[in-house]
Amino acid sequence: MWGKRLSLIAMAFCLALGTKPYIVMLAPGLALIGAYWMWKHRDARALPVDLQGQLPAIAFAGTIGIVLGGFWYGRNYLLFDNPFYPTDFELFGRLIFGTGSGGGQQGGFSLASLTGDLRMLVEQKIFDRQRYTPDLTNITGWGWFTFSCGLPTLVYGLATSASIRWLTAGFLLSFAVLFAGVNADPWNMRFTLWVPALFATCFALVVGRLQTASIRMALCGVATACMLLNFAGSLGTGFLNPSDWRRMARLPIQERSTAALGLFIGDQYQEALQMVPADEGIAYTTHGDGWVYPLYGADLSRKIRYLPLDSDEAITDTMHKHQLRYLFTGGAEARERNLVRAATEAGLLRKIGKALYVREQ
Repeated sequence: MWGKRLSLIAMAFCLALGTKPYIVMLAPGLALIGAYWMWKHRDARALPVDLQGQLPAIAFAGTIGIVLGGFWYGRNYLLFDNPFYPTDFELFGRLIFGTGSGGGQQGGFSLASLTGDLRMLVEQKIFDRQRYTPDLTNITGWGWFTFSCGLPTLVYGLATSASIRWLTAGFLLSFAVLFAGVNADPWNMRFTLWVPALFATCFALVVGRLQTASIRMALCGVATACMLLNFAGSLGTGFLNPSDWRRMARLPIQERSTAALGLFIGDQYQEALQMVPADEGIAYTTHGDGWVYPLYGADLSRKIRYLPLDSDEAITDTMHKHQLRYLFTGGAEARERNLVRAATEAGLLRKIGKALYVREQ
């Protein structure tokens, strides 16, 4: 039983790491919760009889997690010599990966970041005074349920349950390490979307112990109302207009894509998808904040490939190497646009759309 659990834990951690590298910052709190769970089940009958016999299964699950979770880090290392691109990575003040410019996040730990993040949370973000946005700009986004239902049950659980106290300690440790490792900026609460899980767990544990069914049902009703308010707060924020949704709804299901919404760069995605034949791939130059996902198409079948730009001549050489005829430059930076312009003036590329080029040779 323990072998299976450890295998699942190893795989889950590796896959989570592949999704977001900041899972490393949450690991100390997760380890604390795990250590408490093992201590609580420390009697001889709960211990594995032959842990060594379970090592192959653990290694197999861990290997799968590493391969799947490590793909993007390997890709970044091959393209940018930095598995954590665009973020620098420092260890004990020494730059290990990156350029030293500190792009993305700080790539290290800082008590100043911890205190700055906590100050912004207490003084501003926790009140959710601004509208809900995908980046949680200057808000927590934790919503009605967390404060109306989760917080009271958390306080009660801390006073009555050792398990909740240890669970809370683990969450707080992860929270502190995370805040010490990310910039004190308006958008850092997007890294704390997991925090309401503590309040939801406490609510479920406390309400589940109540003996009176009518009280349980009433509290569940309040929780449902709060969650509906959470959902309502995410609608009509101005990020998308109702006309955008209507335009999307008018498209056939097999053609519905975020490219039709015209986010950030207008109709450039839609134009590229319409002009490039379905069986042709697309090279793209944008990175950083640029979106490339719409280029995959509504059915995610189109081949796209990042094209690092070193010189105007290297553009077409690289495109030819990867058998790509079309280049998309929407969201590209000034240096990349200048290189593409030089390649166009040299007759290597021909512009056929607002942000779309075709290779001439």
